[in-house]
Amino acid sequence: MVYGGLLWQYLPQRLPIHFGINGQPDQYAPKLIAVIGLPVLIIVVNYVIIRSMKHKGSDNQKVFTVII
Repeated sequence: MVYGGLLWQYLPQRLPIHFGINGQPDQYAPKLIAVIGLPVLIIVVNYVIIRSMKHKGSDNQKVFTVII
């Protein structure tokens, strides 16, 4: 997100967010979503998973380690 912020003025208005099997982009998002929204979404999802695993006292340490 910091790197995206530093390069904000040089980024196009739409950024590729998914690439097909041939290596060509097949989905795009506005740069605000691509630079800030998606990383925040990933952080939130990981936080929720980690908190729920700790709260439930999960015995599966391998899964917890991979998520961390």
